Amino acid sequence: MVAHQIGELIALWFRAGNVSVAEVNHARDVLERECVRLAALNRTEDDLAAIRRPVEDSRNADLTSDEWLANDLEFHTAISKAAKNHVLELAMTSVHLVRPRTNALLHRVLEREPVLEQHWKIYEAIRDRDPEGAVSAFTAHFDHLSEVQRRALADRDSSKVSVADITEEERPAPDVLRRRRTQQPDAPSREDSPDR
Repeated sequence: MVAHQIGELIALWFRAGNVSVAEVNHARDVLERECVRLAALNRTEDDLAAIRRPVEDSRNADLTSDEWLANDLEFHTAISKAAKNHVLELAMTSVHLVRPRTNALLHRVLEREPVLEQHWKIYEAIRDRDPEGAVSAFTAHFDHLSEVQRRALADRDSSKVSVADITEEERPAPDVLRRRRTQQPDAPSREDSPDR
């Protein structure tokens, strides 16, 4: 109940227009870098399955952009939980609440395959309990997305683009995100690679 109320307050704050895309990016970089490091140290087998599942599901070429972005969000949320730090998880929740909007800026120019490979490398480092490798893999992923976002924004400065300014057409369908959160597919059984 309290977590839901906090989530609603954070979402309202974002809608108020006081948060820029650049601020979301910076917060994500700082927070998720530590989350991947801690996830590599603290993850359980259940956490590992929850991180792997959306990577495997993202291999489906028939997914719509909204469905694919929902998998992306599930992957990063699972990492936040695997870190086993409730304060970091709460902070990342505020980032995850706005990421469907900021991700929507990317979907027209984002190629899925590089992101899938980057997610797999993050997963492998967490699986192997390699915190430095997890941070390195996340950094490569974040840098790639930053470059894609720069191209997507064209002549717009991310520090001057408010989250509230992202147009309705750029946002994902909320019903897809809600459906994705309620699905619990079986954990995949392969351990070699997401595309083999």
